[in-house]
Amino acid sequence: MLRKVLRFWRDALLDILDGDAHKVLHRFAADVYRARYGGPNKLHIEPIAACNLHCEFCSIPPPLIKRESRFMSLEKFKKIVDDVKPHCVVMALYLGGESLLHPQLPEMVAYASKQGIYTELSTNATLLTPEVSRKLIQGGLDSITLSIDGASKASVEGMRLGSNYENLMHNLREFFRIKRELGKRKPDASFQLLVSKLNKDEIADFEAMAKGFGGHTRIRTLGLPTWVGEGVDLKALADKYILGPEEAAPFAGYEIDREGPCTFDRRSVVFADGRVVPCCFDIHGAHVMGNAYLKPFHEIWSGKTYQQTLPLVRAKQLDICEGCDLNPKRSDAKIKAQYSSQASP
Repeated sequence: MLRKVLRFWRDALLDILDGDAHKVLHRFAADVYRARYGGPNKLHIEPIAACNLHCEFCSIPPPLIKRESRFMSLEKFKKIVDDVKPHCVVMALYLGGESLLHPQLPEMVAYASKQGIYTELSTNATLLTPEVSRKLIQGGLDSITLSIDGASKASVEGMRLGSNYENLMHNLREFFRIKRELGKRKPDASFQLLVSKLNKDEIADFEAMAKGFGGHTRIRTLGLPTWVGEGVDLKALADKYILGPEEAAPFAGYEIDREGPCTFDRRSVVFADGRVVPCCFDIHGAHVMGNAYLKPFHEIWSGKTYQQTLPLVRAKQLDICEGCDLNPKRSDAKIKAQYSSQASP
C-alpha cells in the first residue's frame, strides 16, 4: 500500500514538472465522480485491429479476430473520450494489433491527454518513426512499452517476424533523442522481453541496452498463446520458443494474485468497431455489453447487462476466465491434451 502511495505522488510530481498538473487534478475529480456515480477507472481502447508483424506466438492474432470494422475513426474516439472523461483516469491505447498503424494515433493521444486522462501505449516500435515519436511525446503520452524481445539481430527478428533490427534500433535512438531534446520526463519507457529459447542468454545485454537508451525493463516468461489448439502445431511452436519449467521460473515476472477478485470490474474494453466487452481476454467478443458508437458509455456501463456481468467478472466466473492467468481454477487441460496429441512417441 505504501509503495502505491509513493508511486502515485512520484507520478504526480512528474506530471507537474512536465506541465501536466491538470492530469493530477482530473484524477482526484474522477475518483470523486466514481464514488458517487460509478464507472471504470481505466479503459482499454483498440484503435486498430491489425498488425504489421506476424509473430508465431501472438496471443491475439488479428486474422482470428472477426470484426465488422477494424479501424476506429478519430471522431468516434473523441466521442468515447468525452463519454468516459468524468470517471476515466487511464486509457490504454492498444489491444490486439499494432496501434501505430493508425495514422491518427498521435492525435488520439493528444486529445485524451488534454482531457486530463493518462495514456498508455504498447508497440513493437517498428513504426515509431522520428516524426511519430515527436508527436506522441509532445501530445502528452504518459507511458510506452517497447516490445522488443531481444538484444541482437537474430533474437529480435527471430521473435518479431517481419521486423528489421537496424530500423528498430534507429527508431529507438531517435525516440530517446527527441525526448531529451524536448526536455520531457515522460513518457515512461519500459523495454519488454518475453524470455524464450531464442533470447534466454541475452538478459544482461537486454537490460544494458534498455538502460543505455534511458528506459527500464519488463522481463516475463513467454507462455503458450490463448488460442492454442486452433489449427496450430503446438509441439513445433513449443520446441522453438518455450522454456522448460526450471528455465522459465526465474523470469515468471510479478507475483500474480490469483485468489483475489479480478480488477476488470473497474475496467472496460472498447473494440475498434465500438463494441464494449468486460475484459481484454474476450478477444472474439463473446460478451458484448453494448456499442459505444451508438450509446453513451455510461448508459452501457450502468445497464442491466453490464451490471449483472460485473459480479461474474469480479469472481472470475465467465467462460473466458477459464484460461486466464488470474484465475485460480485455470484449466490447462486443453493445452496439455493438444501438446500430448502432437508430441512425438
